[in-house]
Amino acid sequence: MNRPADRRIASVLVTALVLFGVSFFLRPYVLRVGEAAAEPQAGLERLRARMGAFAPTGAGITVLQIEASGKQGWTLGGMSDRYRGVVVQAVGPTSEPSPHAGMVANAMLRLAPGLERIYTASSTWFIGELLRAGTPEPPRPLPSGTSVAFCAWVGSSGGADDDVLRRADFLVERTPFVLVGGYTGQPLMGAMYNGIAVGGGKPRANRGTSDKVDGPGRCKPDLITSHGAASPATGEVAGAAAMLLEAAGRLPRLKIHPEAARPHMVKAVLLAGAVRDANWTNLPEAGTDDGEDRVSRHPLDRAVGAGRLDVARSVEILASGAPEGGDVGGDSGWTAIDWAGGDGEPSREVVVPIRLDRAVGELAVVVCWNRVVDNPLEWRLSNVDLAVERADELATTWSRSGNVASRSVVDNVEMILLRDVAAGAYRIRVLLADGEPVPVSLAWLGSGPYTSSPLVAPRDGG
Repeated sequence: MNRPADRRIASVLVTALVLFGVSFFLRPYVLRVGEAAAEPQAGLERLRARMGAFAPTGAGITVLQIEASGKQGWTLGGMSDRYRGVVVQAVGPTSEPSPHAGMVANAMLRLAPGLERIYTASSTWFIGELLRAGTPEPPRPLPSGTSVAFCAWVGSSGGADDDVLRRADFLVERTPFVLVGGYTGQPLMGAMYNGIAVGGGKPRANRGTSDKVDGPGRCKPDLITSHGAASPATGEVAGAAAMLLEAAGRLPRLKIHPEAARPHMVKAVLLAGAVRDANWTNLPEAGTDDGEDRVSRHPLDRAVGAGRLDVARSVEILASGAPEGGDVGGDSGWTAIDWAGGDGEPSREVVVPIRLDRAVGELAVVVCWNRVVDNPLEWRLSNVDLAVERADELATTWSRSGNVASRSVVDNVEMILLRDVAAGAYRIRVLLADGEPVPVSLAWLGSGPYTSSPLVAPRDGG
């Protein structure tokens, strides 16, 4: 005789087995649907279709993943198939495996499955033990081999935010590595100068500046991704940075140019390669006091920064290489600017000639550089301006809209975005308007279909 309790137990077991079977057989398809939704938006499928087995995967790169301290933990467990072949190592205090850390790491490994090592650490260790904030001591060295570090958390250090940011920027400048931080309007790591501030795919949540911390008024975030939240977005950008660093060390035409792996070069390439919709604007001014128009004082869009991450476009820029000697750049490329003049004296203006062999839907030009931090109390920021102008007389009208000059006095990034640009010769002008001649990274990309005849003849932006 079957008792009611036995029947209930049997019913529960049957239901559990059915749910397990459904989840087991549907799991691959659910994962594929989720990944297919994310990968095209990051340009990953286009990159792999174009480069095949030669597409960068982050091979040989070591990453430091920093998670919030707390009861939820901050270390990675070994449950994901994506961790196979990747050494996962905790630095500082350990914790129970964190679901949040796993989710963020998966976003990174989706782009860069070839990573060599992932260090995991807590925000308390990062601020107190690595940066040594609140002490007279300088930051400690990064864990061995680290090329990329990212902070998958937002918040405040409780009164020492300026000190933390300066120490982080100091470390990037002294021990070059790419530093990525999430931005949601919170005051801390997303407000650094010498890193990449990343927002999620919800523009309203990203809208803001650095007004709450050291050096107010700067444009934030620098970049967004298709992910809705900032945490996995930081992981995705960290993965993209690892891909670019691998390419910089592997591709023959890049290996001879170590400046291709500079942190602010990686940043410039990622920003120039981002995709933007028709509403993107860096607020070009019309009819300014000095008689010029189409000049932006705010280089990035207030909600999405330079746009949404696209690794295919960014790898294209980096792989195009830097023009050699007196060569003219093409539709895409990059240049490291060190201000060396022909007479041995530093130049205050560098002109990079490029030629668009076809009319393009947009031309994006970005320059990035570091602020110089001497100690937590003293820092300096050079003022660099950016301009684009026509270099021939083939057309009197050559662009429908956008800014021909970018002149922020508080940011360490400048950006020009021109829409519907005619084919022909152009000059990119990088001007050291004020301050010391610090290294500057320049990247550009002409892309997209040309949709209409140019309607505007911009004045020279120089």
